[in-house]
Amino acid sequence: MPKRSVNITLRLQGVNVTVLSTRNSPNYISLTNITTGKVYGILSNLERFAENSNPVFWSQGEIVTTAVVSSFTYNGNKTIIDYLNNRLSTVIQDAFNNRRRFSRDLNPDDVQFGPLNEDDVKDVTTLSTEDLLRYLSCNQSTFSGYKLEWDDEKGAICQSPCEMNYCMNEAECQHLTTGPSCKCVDRTIYSSYGKHCEHLSIKLGAFFGILFGALGFVVIVLSIIMWICKPPKKGGRVSDMSSEKS
Repeated sequence: MPKRSVNITLRLQGVNVTVLSTRNSPNYISLTNITTGKVYGILSNLERFAENSNPVFWSQGEIVTTAVVSSFTYNGNKTIIDYLNNRLSTVIQDAFNNRRRFSRDLNPDDVQFGPLNEDDVKDVTTLSTEDLLRYLSCNQSTFSGYKLEWDDEKGAICQSPCEMNYCMNEAECQHLTTGPSCKCVDRTIYSSYGKHCEHLSIKLGAFFGILFGALGFVVIVLSIIMWICKPPKKGGRVSDMSSEKS
């Protein structure tokens, strides 16, 4: 997995700058080892911590200063991504400053770190959501065919195509080890077929049933119309006229 990295600048208290004059001296080596151990002890307690680079020392006037590049491991979880991209600097400051107060009060030693402020923690590598998605994959799943998607609440998730309308026409979707598979469902009038059950064909029996039913309905309607519009017999009219005259 890719790393989120920051450069941390620390000012050492209680250390004489003359220790930096000879890089191979026992004092310089001891300072390196002590600083490495202290920085690791503080940062290793932070979530997603991975590793530190070797410390680099220089002097600022009479103050010995050191810097390390610390790396933290990303994953696809949105909470972790937000923590590494947006809150890591503050968390690192709090870790060093709180440890400094605790060490000064309860366990004083020869090497102390000065107060850490916002400018002492600089971004080296920060990855956006789009960048991270290039490193993530669903290929490690036992079931092939899962798609990597971004969920605004959870982060990067592996989603089955069955949850993404893979099958059509109300077909049943099953995610097998070889990938998603559609089980087409027959209906009363039509049946579906195809990889995604995307094609429809009307059943022959249903077709004729509809056809004859429609024809029968038309015949009945025409019969009713003809019966209503049929003129009365002439004899019936003469009889009626005769009755009126009498």
